Amino acid sequence: MRNLIGLIRLSFRNLLVKKLTSFLTILSIVFGSGAFIAVLCSNEGAKLNIQRELEKLGVDLIWVKSGSGGFLGIGGNGAEQTAKNFSFSDKELLGKYDSNIKKVNLVISGSGIIRYKKMEIFQPVLGYHHDSFDSLGITIDGGRFFSDVEEEQYALVALLGYEVKNTFFAKENPLGKYVYLQVNGIISLIKIIGTLKQKGGGGSDISVDRSLILPLKIGQKILAGKDKSSNFIVQVNEENHLPGTKSQIKLLLEKRYSGIQLTDAKEMVESSQKIMDNIIFVGLCLALISLVTGGIGIMNVMLMSVVQRKKEVGLRKAIGATDTNIMLQFLFEAVIICLSGGIIGMVLGIAIGNMIASSLNINESVISITPIILSLLFIIILGIIFGLFPALKASQIDPYEALRG
Repeated sequence: MRNLIGLIRLSFRNLLVKKLTSFLTILSIVFGSGAFIAVLCSNEGAKLNIQRELEKLGVDLIWVKSGSGGFLGIGGNGAEQTAKNFSFSDKELLGKYDSNIKKVNLVISGSGIIRYKKMEIFQPVLGYHHDSFDSLGITIDGGRFFSDVEEEQYALVALLGYEVKNTFFAKENPLGKYVYLQVNGIISLIKIIGTLKQKGGGGSDISVDRSLILPLKIGQKILAGKDKSSNFIVQVNEENHLPGTKSQIKLLLEKRYSGIQLTDAKEMVESSQKIMDNIIFVGLCLALISLVTGGIGIMNVMLMSVVQRKKEVGLRKAIGATDTNIMLQFLFEAVIICLSGGIIGMVLGIAIGNMIASSLNINESVISITPIILSLLFIIILGIIFGLFPALKASQIDPYEALRG
């Protein structure tokens, strides 16, 4: 044991003698391990952030649509999106079909150009029934929701999502102001009666925050011109029975419509995480390639070191060092270089991961102890693999030939 500790100390001393060479060799591992941890940090943080944001949409909600396009039809043309969509009779039927269905909300959706003063932006537009907001977790920030009277009278009033309000009315109160809404070439003058608190889920296409929200009936008239709605948002009583309820809804609606699509927050989280897993796989492969390249660099430096220190090895053998002692000394040097670079790289990687997360508006980066331990073990194994050949070469040096030369 003492002999082993002595060899480790000797390895440290030899590396400290050639500080510049050791530092440059360590750098090759620093970049690889830093990239490895940075990718893990930013990826885990992104996945957690996606999960939190999408769950804000409602874990007890199911989104239902017919035909192609994104949910709530954001990004498409309102008239085209609603050509084969649901009616009020479908809502009534669906509400009585499954005991786990608590409430069925109809939502009209599309997009249009919103103009205010000199600002003109293409934005999502939604039409909600006045009694839908509570079940959908939408809360008022200023002003009020529209009333049932305004809905029945096709009142040209609207609510502004959090991001829309900040875009058009960053420095003034929007309540009582009028904006122009242009859809399919028809322009409507809309009065703003309320603003909404931030809901989250902005990474999806079901974002209330990015939308102008109209009463359902005037929304149907402006966006589709028909007494139909683009989507159902179904609230369930029991989240545990949500998959079964989805199956029942699909079974019923497929008898009336083609191309029925259903999704929920959990499904969207899983879909987003699959995408993130693919991205992380590519990133980790690149980081591993960088580490292996660094390992090859270490082997090259160690082979040069064996040649340069031939007399030192011969002298040590002449005074009693065994082949195993010499091999372990050089092997420890390779492992120490890898381990030092790995630790420095991990510290930098965690810092870089936080910076990446911050630049992408991700609330936090996350890294557990398991990837760190596995990374360190991999780096130690890398040091052993790429240090073994130079160590064997050093152990095979003939002391007589080395000292004579």
